[in-house]
Amino acid sequence: MEKSTQDKKPFLYREVPPAVSRALALVLLLALFCSLFSCSLLQALPPAGGSRANSSAKSVLQYTGEELPAFDREKFRQVERLVDLRSVYDYSDKESLAEAMMSCYRETFAEKIDTADPSAVTDALLVSFITALGDPYAYYRTAEEYEEYNTDMSGQFFGIGVTVRYNAQEETVRVVEVFEDSPAEAAGILVGDYLIGVDGESLQDLGYENMIRRIRGEKDTAVQILLRRGDEEFIVSPVRGPVLEKNVSYEIKDRIGYIRISAFKEVTAGQFAEAFAACKAAGVSGVIFDLRNNPGGYLDSVVEIISYLIPDGVQVVSFGDYAAPLLSDDKTEGDETLDVPCVVLCNEQTASAGELFTSAVRDFATEEFSYLSATVVGATTFGKGIMQTTYTFADRSALTLTVAFYNPPSGVNYHGIGIVPDVQIEDDPETEADEQLDRAYEILAALSVSAA
Repeated sequence: MEKSTQDKKPFLYREVPPAVSRALALVLLLALFCSLFSCSLLQALPPAGGSRANSSAKSVLQYTGEELPAFDREKFRQVERLVDLRSVYDYSDKESLAEAMMSCYRETFAEKIDTADPSAVTDALLVSFITALGDPYAYYRTAEEYEEYNTDMSGQFFGIGVTVRYNAQEETVRVVEVFEDSPAEAAGILVGDYLIGVDGESLQDLGYENMIRRIRGEKDTAVQILLRRGDEEFIVSPVRGPVLEKNVSYEIKDRIGYIRISAFKEVTAGQFAEAFAACKAAGVSGVIFDLRNNPGGYLDSVVEIISYLIPDGVQVVSFGDYAAPLLSDDKTEGDETLDVPCVVLCNEQTASAGELFTSAVRDFATEEFSYLSATVVGATTFGKGIMQTTYTFADRSALTLTVAFYNPPSGVNYHGIGIVPDVQIEDDPETEADEQLDRAYEILAALSVSAA
């Protein structure tokens, strides 16, 4: 889910979710979280322990102009050094950074935390410092938050079994999917419902991330959720159960396979393998890949899935001098390829790894590669072509920073621009029809007739 965040200097990139990239970590010797990049704009990363010429040994803390409660100054300096190493950040105006940091600290934390607790003050200052960078994709997470993030990206947890979308501007959380045989389905939650409160507290008081944490919890425990459906508000009490997030769904109609990929998490590649195998076994004449509203996820998940469509050993994404070659370790036995035409559906909320998949499939259909026959249909994508790296600390907290642009196979980066479909068509919310999906079926049906 994307949250709109106002850009603030000194972050140099504009616009655009973080994700770990184990494949790239083998090259960069770091645990990478994916979000992606343009070769021509990538500056070489300095060696470990290096420092930029314009950096200063003076800490931003020395520009705050006020006495702070006790906190872990060494950890703060560790974070500063990591920020200073990343050439995407302008770290020269420390006075402005200090002012922005302290403004965030006073407004968000000073009256809400126990200032006698050095750990709480440290966390508050670090969140404020990272916020001051103005990078909507940089995060400082406490150990608890980082564990929750990893649980979310694993696709396995105890919850109620829904997919929701957060609109930061309207401050709404809307249900976009209810899992089959889930606690949410049993409680009567429907697609289109809005979650407006949990256990007696409102979304406005909790905030989006805290609301999600409250909904998840221990197995076989109930959670009270306040819903809005139309003009009606009411409470349901689903009992939490094991949730295996369903990131891939599929159906076969008129010899055309339809595979929807909602995110790229740990469970996604395995689910895709089942869907792809079913389509091949059915002898489909074409495949639709629906990437609409896919916010992204793990880079290695994208690479593994694309490995089912093209030959072994092909580079999928590049990072300037660095590259993540296509890995085949997790492929099914044999050299899988897609030998029928395909359509990729995308829209304004197709982002990050979702855009990489969209762009890579289209690139592999060009004369330069000729691995696929593909058409991209829908609306221009979100435009997130940068990637993040995550560093973990001894206390299991974590820092995620933007480090680079990434390139799809063509080498053409789309950050801040998005991917323009070959066939541009908007879905009309006033109709029950899915105009984008209908056009995809029309394209593949016409190709099948031509081939016959």
